[in-house]
Amino acid sequence: MSTDYHQAPDPERISAKWRFTPHDSYGILGWLETAIKGLAIISAFVSISVYTNSPVVLLTARYVIIVMLGILQIIYVGLVVLRFLDRELFAIGFSIVQALANLSIFVVSIKSSEPDQFIFVYCFLNILGELVKMMFLFLKKKEEFSVKHLPRTVLWAISIAPVSYTHLRAHETGRN
Repeated sequence: MSTDYHQAPDPERISAKWRFTPHDSYGILGWLETAIKGLAIISAFVSISVYTNSPVVLLTARYVIIVMLGILQIIYVGLVVLRFLDRELFAIGFSIVQALANLSIFVVSIKSSEPDQFIFVYCFLNILGELVKMMFLFLKKKEEFSVKHLPRTVLWAISIAPVSYTHLRAHETGRN
């Protein structure tokens, strides 16, 4: 009886390696989403220019915005953790920058009297990026793109949250 010492590599062990492979799985829609969200990140960091340390009167609508941005911050921090589990370096870096950008617009929305245009641009670009991601997820087969430890249904849900927030923000802007 012969013993075969050559076995197929264990996929879990292979996936445990750190990698930098956005070009392998993103495609045109993935890069379009990244570019649009990159513009949102830039707008969030530019919003720091309106930061003031003076007392600000917050209206109810602003409290709702702050709560929604806080929820998004929790989601973004969770995505950073998931990206670490997936061990894809580009996604880790991008998600960290995205979480920092959201944190900056969160602080600006609390401490500044007129951050509305920045919040609107940030939310509009994020929603546009999420819509592109939803198209990307719809067109890609499960085998072609997945996030480890995160079912596709959760990815869809995460994409819908910013859509809801932007819709709320549009109503709040229309009242002012």
